[in-house]
Amino acid sequence: MLRCVSSVTIVRGKAVAYRMFDIAEEIDLASLEHLVGSQRLSIARGGIHAPIFRDAPVSVALGKLELRLGSRYVPADSVARFWNYGAVSLQFHISLPAGMSWQELIEMAAAIEDDNDIDAVARLKAGDLLHGISRALRSPHEPAAAEDYVIYVISSLEGASASDLAARADIPALILGEPTARLSGRIRQSIQANTFGYTEDDVAVVDWNSALIVDPAGGGEVADVLEFAVTHLMELRYFDDLLDHRLEKVYDEVEKRRPSLLGRDYEPLSREASSLYLEFSDYVERVENSVKFVGDPYLATIFRGAANRFNLGDWEASVTRKLNTLARIAELLQAEVNVRRSHLLEIIIIVLILYEIVSAALVIPSP
Repeated sequence: MLRCVSSVTIVRGKAVAYRMFDIAEEIDLASLEHLVGSQRLSIARGGIHAPIFRDAPVSVALGKLELRLGSRYVPADSVARFWNYGAVSLQFHISLPAGMSWQELIEMAAAIEDDNDIDAVARLKAGDLLHGISRALRSPHEPAAAEDYVIYVISSLEGASASDLAARADIPALILGEPTARLSGRIRQSIQANTFGYTEDDVAVVDWNSALIVDPAGGGEVADVLEFAVTHLMELRYFDDLLDHRLEKVYDEVEKRRPSLLGRDYEPLSREASSLYLEFSDYVERVENSVKFVGDPYLATIFRGAANRFNLGDWEASVTRKLNTLARIAELLQAEVNVRRSHLLEIIIIVLILYEIVSAALVIPSP
């Protein structure tokens, strides 16, 4: 069983810690570009066509800072990336010192996983950004639905190549941030099953909480695709939780209200359920259609692999099921309103018929 292989060292690379938040219903990226110095994200590898963004995210450099990892502080470059569906991704780029051993990299991974300093710094920055760009936000709210991820991007190695790295270094220990634990064969196999490569010189290993990219070209495109997948996961989890709260509220209101003869107490609930259904359907549509991987099958494969590892299909199914529940509630409430109005109409007709009968009886002359 592999542990540290001392001959494998890092020549050039970085660790990128991500903290992602939902901060608004929607971000007007065109307005954001006018508010801050920024650039649009473009993903393209060599001569291959870039993925098509419906509204490419905006990146803003936030400057250098120091992060506490374990007992020491390390310098990091911070970047914020804004997505039009209301998400902000905060990136903290930590350069890896030349000559760092694989075991030292695993220990750094453990410190990144265990230390909450990154979380605290990220929440402060997200709060500051929220107030600074409020004019570009629609329905802003305090940072919510936090999601974290770490990508280890290695441009150059000594003692191993991308093609034989799995045999020479303990990749699962790095991915899980476990410097001392003896990982089971099943766990190792599960992690290594999500290994991708375009050439013999690059490799990407994707797991649910972190990833490793070895690429002489820098691996930026693969990291960007993984970042998009994580924001997708964050939004779906946020929608799922929000739908739970909204459905509970609708159920409570239905139980509390005793409908009138006309069913008017149910009418606002029906409109609210319909409005929520349209609102959340628009959310999901904007997230799912925000990028199309046209012309680059490798990046599309990376995204599908990440989506499978993050169980995006299960989250999408859960959100869709709850959206359909909202739609069904709206239909049932409207049907109840219609039934009560129909009953009232029948009563009115019966009353009118009785009135006509009584009126006719009163005017008949006595013999």
